[in-house]
Amino acid sequence: MYGYRARIGLIVPSSNTVCEPEMARLCPEGVATYSTRILFEPTIRGLRAMKDHVKRASLELSSEGICQIIAFCCTVGSMIGGVDDEEEMIDLIEKGTNTTAITTTTAVRASLAAMQVKRI
Repeated sequence: MYGYRARIGLIVPSSNTVCEPEMARLCPEGVATYSTRILFEPTIRGLRAMKDHVKRASLELSSEGICQIIAFCCTVGSMIGGVDDEEEMIDLIEKGTNTTAITTTTAVRASLAAMQVKRI
């Protein structure tokens, strides 16, 4: 059975060609990823507008318990509004789906903290 250890949902910008193949390669046996795409226009306005599509995308990934965690996979999109906007994005996903959520920025911060990195 696919994803018998874990099922990860990926919200991917429409123009991204790296995230899905990279995640499929990095996942250990028993971990599966499922993706949905959101429209993306490569401008500041477009990055901010992606948030309007996150609710739909997260509902698709959480329906019938498909995924146990949902990752918003846009680095700049998760950074552009600062920590408050990032937390709002996570809340939007979690409250609308009852599924744990993370963003690229959250993952990077957690990784740096785990490695005790103080400066880059």
